Amino acid sequence: MLKSTINVSHDFIFAKLHGMWANAAKDDRLDKLIHAENVESLIRMLMEFNLDASKRNSFHKNLIMREVETLSYIAGLLDDGTAGFYRSFIERTYFENVKTLLNYHFFPRHETNIAYLLVDLPGMPPVSLAQITSAKNTDDFLRELPKLYYSQEIDEIVRRLDVDRDIIVAECELDKLAYKNKLTAADKVPSGVRNQCKELIKMAIDIVNLSTLLRNVHTYHLDRDRISVMWIGNGKALSPEELTALSDSESVLEAVSRLPSAFQNVLLPFCDAELYVSENALWTMLYKRAKQHFSNYNHSDLSIIAFPFLKRFETLNLRRVYEGMHFGIKSSDMHDMMIRS
Repeated sequence: MLKSTINVSHDFIFAKLHGMWANAAKDDRLDKLIHAENVESLIRMLMEFNLDASKRNSFHKNLIMREVETLSYIAGLLDDGTAGFYRSFIERTYFENVKTLLNYHFFPRHETNIAYLLVDLPGMPPVSLAQITSAKNTDDFLRELPKLYYSQEIDEIVRRLDVDRDIIVAECELDKLAYKNKLTAADKVPSGVRNQCKELIKMAIDIVNLSTLLRNVHTYHLDRDRISVMWIGNGKALSPEELTALSDSESVLEAVSRLPSAFQNVLLPFCDAELYVSENALWTMLYKRAKQHFSNYNHSDLSIIAFPFLKRFETLNLRRVYEGMHFGIKSSDMHDMMIRS
């Protein structure tokens, strides 16, 4: 279980978080990782960040647990409401575990060892891999599936998947629950930072939705009925109805030109680039906003609600550097893949 929360001065936590972030894989320290000579050199460099990257099949787990341990430690210093917000970031991995199990159960590729893809987390029900992978039917699977929250909703997702085999919609529904979980937690943080906390989550929802929109316009061309069930609600700038209306744009340029100006300004330069460049530009918007809150020394409590976002981006960047090195991606291209200011 996570540590019980204790009363610690926010000034102490502010200093602790800024000390952690000063030593994070960012800026010049991130550039050094990007320019590592080879995989072996990168592995040695990652040890400085308390990250064991010596075995590729366990790197994903090690990376997630590094983030979890940091957030768990800080959660143990916080008031109950803010600690719950930190836990919602940790609990996101539960929903990712469910996605992995659904893919394995309904679309089995038994040569894949999913033990390396599942992460057992503190305070969450463990996965009995032997039992759940031997489930003969959906009822057996549901009995063995660990339940955290939203048991009824998850049961409905699984049973619907059993009928329609539409894994894309099932994964979208799990994403909706994960963001619902974050927004519910944000409602319980202290009132002085609640609006900023919810703003960051809502921005993330917009970015996920916009990434889905751009992929659909560029590649999938799903009709309105199909795409309309994939949007995550409660975004900051775009409603599901507005996104559906944009979904049948003839081109990425057309879709972008119909977006609110803040998104247009970010995306217009990249309409002819690979989609990951546009998605990275969107996530960089959120990174910059979180960094702005984190650096607001006149309102130090904002650092506390911004830190989980920054930590998540550090994790994403480390994963991209590690995988990029393994796939032989040039350092100049890797640089463009980083989420940074």
